Amino acid sequence: MSSTRPDDEVASSFLDYLRTALDIPDLLYLDPPERILGSYDTAIYAFRLANAPAGWSEPLILRILRGETDAKRARFEATVQSSVADQGYPAPRPLHLCEDKSVLGGAFIVMERVPGRVMLQIFSPMLFRMSRLMAESQARLHDVDPAPVLRALDTVEIDPKQYALDSSINEGAAEIDRAHLEDLRPAMNWLLQHRPPDPERPVICHGDFHPINILVDKGAVSGVIDWANIALADPAYDVGATIAIFSHGPVDLPSFAASLVDAVRNRIIRRFRKRYEELRPLDPDLVDYFEALRSVGFLIEAGVNIQSQRGAIPPTDKPTAFADPRQLRRISERIEDLTGVSTTLPST
Repeated sequence: MSSTRPDDEVASSFLDYLRTALDIPDLLYLDPPERILGSYDTAIYAFRLANAPAGWSEPLILRILRGETDAKRARFEATVQSSVADQGYPAPRPLHLCEDKSVLGGAFIVMERVPGRVMLQIFSPMLFRMSRLMAESQARLHDVDPAPVLRALDTVEIDPKQYALDSSINEGAAEIDRAHLEDLRPAMNWLLQHRPPDPERPVICHGDFHPINILVDKGAVSGVIDWANIALADPAYDVGATIAIFSHGPVDLPSFAASLVDAVRNRIIRRFRKRYEELRPLDPDLVDYFEALRSVGFLIEAGVNIQSQRGAIPPTDKPTAFADPRQLRRISERIEDLTGVSTTLPST
């Protein structure tokens, strides 16, 4: 998680910061920060303020990025998210950005809290509407005009190329070198050799679009959250990533239910892709490439964690969602299906 500070210390430091930033010495919590469902890259808190100015008195979210994350990444994330919300897309609107990591242990964003519950509810009627809602809300994002986003990024002195495809590939290659994951080099070389050309008309891609990051309220999508992996890229970048994440994301169910879960996931993915393609065309080869890119990233994340546990590299404060041997085996098999390249991780 992003911040290793105790929650009470986060709450105290955050309130002190807000009193100064908002110039309201008697600012108080109506509801103090409470850690809620977060990601492996962030610590997320829900809170409410008393004696707050307009726009700050509603339910809010504090999102703290991992300490080693470049603070400019937070600026990029907040700018794109704000621009998308300005165009009517259901993204939480950022209210405040702090790039000073010393305040809470990492750069952080304060944003609106959108209503609703996460879409992924296994034993719920939502399961039968998930494919359609995912496809329609993702296609809707890809229809958002990127021009205002690019103008906003230019205003805050961010070059979007810093967070484009090459950046993702180069970061993965650097992690393979750093963690001595020699058996993943052939897969990375395949990705480099088959890198697609940049699209003529890139779209805004969420990069982490899956049911845990989609909120629903009264049967409709009320918000899309966790914009840390935004990119301006081909729509296939987003679709391929969604397929990879939904196929291999961990599910907290007994192992005997794994086959049933896999069957349900595969059905949802097929229906999701079919519905998306009814709304927007897709190049299937590009979808496969970007699914492979994200899947290799899963193995890199798992490999870094393994090497850290073995003492081969310094400890990492980022946990991994990919630790189950069966899960890793399925990811490796899928990468070989897509690329023809076999992959192996160090043993623990």
